[in-house]
Amino acid sequence: MSSIALTTDLNRRFEYAKAFLDAAKLSGSNDAIQTNIEASVTLAFSFLEGALTYIFEHFDNNEKFNVFERSIMLEKDLKLKDGEPKMESTKYRSIEDRIQFIFWLFTGKPFDKTQQWWPKISSAITYRNSIMHPKRPTSIQVSEAERHLISILEATDALFRVVFGKGWPRAKKGLYTKVSISEP
Repeated sequence: MSSIALTTDLNRRFEYAKAFLDAAKLSGSNDAIQTNIEASVTLAFSFLEGALTYIFEHFDNNEKFNVFERSIMLEKDLKLKDGEPKMESTKYRSIEDRIQFIFWLFTGKPFDKTQQWWPKISSAITYRNSIMHPKRPTSIQVSEAERHLISILEATDALFRVVFGKGWPRAKKGLYTKVSISEP
């Protein structure tokens, strides 16, 4: 998939995440509200995961980065073959680790967890994990889901600023979307 196609697909995901959030605000039943919130947050995190991939793929063949750094970028496990480091099987890393790694990689400094958006994205990740790996029923208010989407928007904007030197272009739209989801 080309970078342009990936960007288009990722932008679609975030637009629909916002639309599901709007649908939750208009839903009449608690089940519909919770389902729309879960769809919204899931799509928003799908967008964020893809944005991280998009950023890493920009640099995956860049010789400026060593094999260890490229292994993290490509989510590959690093093994030694006859003493030489080789990237092999897939090695997934948490969203938090990948975000922090990007900041370290492009600033050369330890990640600053006092950034205003960091606790918000951490909270959103905790909620996302409760949806994706349920151990008990989850339920949140629309206002909390809205904060989670804003945190993803802010984290993405911060990532673009540190990597590309300018913000994520779609961040200016906030949570406004022209897309709408209608209930059956």
